[in-house]
Amino acid sequence: MTATTFQTETSIYIDRRRTGWLLSAALLLLPLVGIVLRETTGSDLWLFTPTLILYGLVPLLDLLIGEDRSNPAESDVPRLEADAYYRRIVYMVLPLLWGTLVLCCWYAATTDLSWYGYLGLAM
Repeated sequence: MTATTFQTETSIYIDRRRTGWLLSAALLLLPLVGIVLRETTGSDLWLFTPTLILYGLVPLLDLLIGEDRSNPAESDVPRLEADAYYRRIVYMVLPLLWGTLVLCCWYAATTDLSWYGYLGLAM
């Protein structure tokens, strides 16, 4: 993992999680994990995987990990906003979101799912 250093008049901020921010865009691909698991096992219950991860596992990890004390100071935020790396991650989200939505709609229209399979895919 690489780190980026930003220096202001009062502080130096080092972003040690720079490459980790890519995970925020990868979360949009979670419905595809549910689809792959459903196709592998045949059980529609796997379509609830993204919901369980986002509303179960992530809050549990947040509780276990605790408060993040390495957030940047307000004076460092303009420099972070000016960094093109973070902007590209934000721009990456839109095609991933639409691609996942279209693929999930196609999957729902072409696959014989139970009522709870459609519910899990929609959630």
